[in-house]
Amino acid sequence: MSHCRHVLLSIGIVLLLVLLACACVHAQVQEPPRQMRGVWIATVANIDWPSRSGLSPEKQREEFTAILDFHKAQGINAVFVQVRPAADAFYRSSLEPWSRWLNGLGKAPQPYYDPLTFMVHEAHIRGMSFHAWLNPYRALTSVTDSTSIPEASIVSKHPEWFVRYGNTIYFNPGISSCQDHVVNVVMDLVRRYKIDGIHFDDYFYPYKIYKVAFPDSSTFAQYPRGFTSIDDWRRNNVDMLISRISDSIRAVKPYIQFGVSPFSVWRNRDRDPRGSETQGMQTCYDDLYADIRKWLENGWIDYVAPQLYLPTTHPKIPYETILGWWSKNSFGKPLYIGQAAYRVNSADSVWKDPAQLFRQMRLNDKHGPVQGSIFFSSRSLRGNALGISDSLKANQYKSPALVPVHASAVQGHVRVDHPLYFTGGKELRIYWKETSDSLNHATPFVLYRMALSGKDKGTYKLVAIIPQSGATGTGNIYAYTDTTAQARKKYIYTLATVDVYNRQTISRAGYPVINKKRHWRTFASVSVNIK
Repeated sequence: MSHCRHVLLSIGIVLLLVLLACACVHAQVQEPPRQMRGVWIATVANIDWPSRSGLSPEKQREEFTAILDFHKAQGINAVFVQVRPAADAFYRSSLEPWSRWLNGLGKAPQPYYDPLTFMVHEAHIRGMSFHAWLNPYRALTSVTDSTSIPEASIVSKHPEWFVRYGNTIYFNPGISSCQDHVVNVVMDLVRRYKIDGIHFDDYFYPYKIYKVAFPDSSTFAQYPRGFTSIDDWRRNNVDMLISRISDSIRAVKPYIQFGVSPFSVWRNRDRDPRGSETQGMQTCYDDLYADIRKWLENGWIDYVAPQLYLPTTHPKIPYETILGWWSKNSFGKPLYIGQAAYRVNSADSVWKDPAQLFRQMRLNDKHGPVQGSIFFSSRSLRGNALGISDSLKANQYKSPALVPVHASAVQGHVRVDHPLYFTGGKELRIYWKETSDSLNHATPFVLYRMALSGKDKGTYKLVAIIPQSGATGTGNIYAYTDTTAQARKKYIYTLATVDVYNRQTISRAGYPVINKKRHWRTFASVSVNIK
């Protein structure tokens, strides 16, 4: 008789849970927090990685994974790694030589490995997006005369493509073969690597040297293309490059983002009523010939990350003034702010105050188009000057966040079934299998939980963002232990993935779970449709 009562009681519990689950069929799964939390990892001159040229491949990999582990623990969710600092490559390329800052110009790693394949994989298994950062026009950072040009450099192979300005060698943007080459370099990366983005910094035409003209007047005379102004011609050269790269990426892998991190001032208002109330000595439009505003308006780039590296009190480019201008001129594209972590605790007294950086981030939060920050650079954050990294981790980045959705993504959720399995006992452990519907190994899983009792019942809430860090057992089985579930509460769980556009993909499967006296009992027989 007692056995029958026990069976009936168990059946009653299951039926109760089924009824509770059915009552929640139309429950909404919350969109997880979205914020770009990026960091630039500079390779030029070994600023961030590797610590010096010529390290063994094992030491190179060890240093890079240590960098990722630090930033992952800090709350960073995207890395912007300089893979082509000066017409050279931190990856296997048939177009340009191995970088001098890896092992010496033209020298492959020995024993061989492809650093970019390694770096992308290591970022992705930590749930971090990977953007390949390129400098489009710089070819050699320093030369004194023609005899100092290395034989392995592309400059030696195609000297007619290049000009010298100061002590730096640049591609000549007015030569169509140069444009073709840069487009080919970008598309080689897009086709062969599982990157999430292509990223250009602020160097297009170089920052001007006082009273020294960029040496392309003969090229302008030879290929004017109908222009009578060399300035307009130069801007059109860069426009054509950006437009071609945009079209080429979208034709092959439209989910790869193409973004630019320009100098802070597009144009001063005294030169153009559309410009900002600033007094920038050089500007993107007039001096670097980079018409960022046009690129945004025409949809040629997917996001913009202006380098707002000056303090809030700067007399000529006040932070909030230029922040407001970019907020009004991002044309619906995600706006990320380049933050000057490298200035913290510098000689400038303003930066002796760690609150300067966080004051800027609070101003960012007041502007709707701003969707996060990218910090320059990794070394500065890892140095933790005045405790800025500790503060980020404890405050601004205390809770996890996914990167923003791709600007061109079609809105709406993609439905993917991920059946969940549980083991009970003292800990509630949740298992799921990787399925053929998993859209992109670069993206994480997102676990939600809905309480069926208490004040918070009826709403799915974020439990964890879980990197696809590899199978935990045979058959690509993943697992997570929920240590935050409360005793004597009833729950339904559901799992989402993130697709290649960073949209959330919602599972239809949910299962009631009950915790009684710190011992978990699970019922994996109820399926719930999630809106």
